[in-house]
Amino acid sequence: MLTKLKEKIYIKYRIKKDISVLYSELRTIRERSNTLAICPTPTGQHWLGIRNVTRLIFSADTLELPQHYSRSVYNEKELVKIADYIYKLGFKTVVFSCYIHYFSIIINRIHENSKDVFPVIDVFFHGALSELSLWSQYSSIEIPEINSSEKNFNEMMGLSLSEKINRVGFFKRGLAEYFNKLFNTDKNYYIIGKPKHIEIGEKLIIRLHLRF
Repeated sequence: MLTKLKEKIYIKYRIKKDISVLYSELRTIRERSNTLAICPTPTGQHWLGIRNVTRLIFSADTLELPQHYSRSVYNEKELVKIADYIYKLGFKTVVFSCYIHYFSIIINRIHENSKDVFPVIDVFFHGALSELSLWSQYSSIEIPEINSSEKNFNEMMGLSLSEKINRVGFFKRGLAEYFNKLFNTDKNYYIIGKPKHIEIGEKLIIRLHLRF
């Protein structure tokens, strides 16, 4: 009981940012860029690599969304408000650098707001095919009782197939080739170049999208 109370206090005063602070960070990014990259804040070593890679690729166009391990520190209503503000600012491209379950709230809300015009939504997948053995015998996007990484991947692919996620970028060539073949497409899944060979910021998106 005491441990949980300490954790709540720690999250409230050391991790969670007021939404107004996130709004300010989003405005600053929008003033200089059409592209927004979103990644989770690390907890110790957890998610640290993904944060570092995202910062390396997108530099200051990155919004770090506070979380504790893999749990959002914001409730659903707060995540909806964040999504509404992202849409209001009119970003052309929103890149989620990884996929965590609560990202679906933001993605779905952006689409709910959108009528004829909405941002391109990309997701970068940092994992490997070996983590996703169930997908080798793909038959349905409804896969019950599997580990969290596979659940997240399953949900991400469901959003991709429903076109709420426009494109998925993989760091592993085999994954991009596998899913393009699986879904009979040559553009929805692409290979992300090594950061040292690509531009950063908006130019990166142009370069990556030409590599479908």
